[in-house]
Amino acid sequence: LTPDGMEMYYGRAGERIFVNFAGLSLFTIFEAGKSNKWGINSSVTIGPAFYRNETEIFNEHILFKGATLGTDFSFGAEYFLSPGFSLTFDTSYFMAKLRNVNITTQQGSQDVEMEGDQAESLSRLNLALGVVFYW
Repeated sequence: LTPDGMEMYYGRAGERIFVNFAGLSLFTIFEAGKSNKWGINSSVTIGPAFYRNETEIFNEHILFKGATLGTDFSFGAEYFLSPGFSLTFDTSYFMAKLRNVNITTQQGSQDVEMEGDQAESLSRLNLALGVVFYW
């Protein structure tokens, strides 16, 4: 980095972001087709989403932490190879918007409320292929 064109600064720069979600789910599955080999599943989950951002810029460490209410909607299809084993395709949409964060640096920490466009969107669209075992 050469901010003034004269001096050069060297250091590490990086960011690690973690989003964890835990909640209560309502899950449904319906059998479809004449042979009951196909299933349609869906779920709704609501609970807290935890955000953690560890940033390092030129040996200065900054930690952003926050929590908010999150919701996940999923919908998928399953093909049953046997009664306890299936292949699945799922899509889900996770929604959460973080408005309050705690920022911690070497100088101290402070709580910050972000408004409008400053709020951090944690929303994601997921597509998954998988194997499901029922017991």
